[in-house]
Amino acid sequence: MKFTTILKEPFTSLDVADQLSVTAFYFAIAAVVVMAALWAILKKFSPEKLPAYVKNVKHFTFGAASFFAVSMFTLKVAADVSSGEFKKAVFWSIFEIIATAALLLLAGFVVKAAKPDFFRTYKFIAAGVMLVSLVVAAVVLALYYKDVKGKYPGSSQAGLYISAVALVALLVLASLFIGKKKSPFTTRDMAYAAVSVALAYALSYVKFLKMPQGGSVTLASMLPILLFAYIFGIRKGIIVGVVYGVLQAVQDPFIIHPAQFLIDYPLAFGMLGFAGIFKEINVIKKPVLSFMAGAGIAITLRYVSHLLTGIFAFASYAQPGYTAVTWGLVYNLFTFLDGAIALAVAFVLFKSKSFMKLIYEKSATENIAD
Repeated sequence: MKFTTILKEPFTSLDVADQLSVTAFYFAIAAVVVMAALWAILKKFSPEKLPAYVKNVKHFTFGAASFFAVSMFTLKVAADVSSGEFKKAVFWSIFEIIATAALLLLAGFVVKAAKPDFFRTYKFIAAGVMLVSLVVAAVVLALYYKDVKGKYPGSSQAGLYISAVALVALLVLASLFIGKKKSPFTTRDMAYAAVSVALAYALSYVKFLKMPQGGSVTLASMLPILLFAYIFGIRKGIIVGVVYGVLQAVQDPFIIHPAQFLIDYPLAFGMLGFAGIFKEINVIKKPVLSFMAGAGIAITLRYVSHLLTGIFAFASYAQPGYTAVTWGLVYNLFTFLDGAIALAVAFVLFKSKSFMKLIYEKSATENIAD
């Protein structure tokens, strides 16, 4: 087995998408250093300018993250489709889901602005359309991957379907019975969701370690989704995590079966919504401990999701001397390393008074909305 990171490769030997990834990595480091230095200077000499500076930093961060995310997404998809690495049946199935979700979201803004009384009905219509979109994609993928066992010995379609149903049930039950924040997405929520997904997607291109059968260790790419779930609650966190998971499937696809796609991408990243569990049930009072404990559960559930596909989809990849279970347990440990980086950055952030003030402000606004 060979583990690689593009940071070790000569820059000129990389393709355009990877060059942009490396550029994003060093740009992010430089930006953090410069912004931290400016913050320290303003705090010492012009503290009254800090609120405006923080606001401008948020706008800059969103703009830069969006630019890198859209650029790398476009380059990656174009390269994979043209090379044949990303099969057209898979690409169009996933693209259809993303396009439908985007159009429904845009239509939702229009409906809410033009006919707010109809918005409640529109949500049910949108949910039905989205469900049809998911069913169509699942059927197309199922037909494309119908002979999965012949190509991947040891795989179990029954195991994959049962695992997918169980994980969906877990997310639904958590949303219904644990998630106390029941207010619908507001324009503000959607804006923060967009920022979180854009940041996470951009950071996910900065890979310290890329695994041979899918998965990678990144520059805290899970953190924006974990923080969103902590502030806005499990329900909204799960939804945003699922959206981010679909984008991950386009960015770094390793798909052999529709149920495996659901488990490894939308469902696995949907588990990041559990980061807000202890804040919602109000068991752990200290914010940093509440977040760390919830994020730990979220990361562990993502690990379990990947483990299930390792057992039921990728058994043939088990190394000599390992069973499908033991190899799945070992291989997917990258999830905890990826999570550890996110938690380390979060720990530093929670020590910042400015960050904690932002957390309290957004949490208070969210509680008022509920």
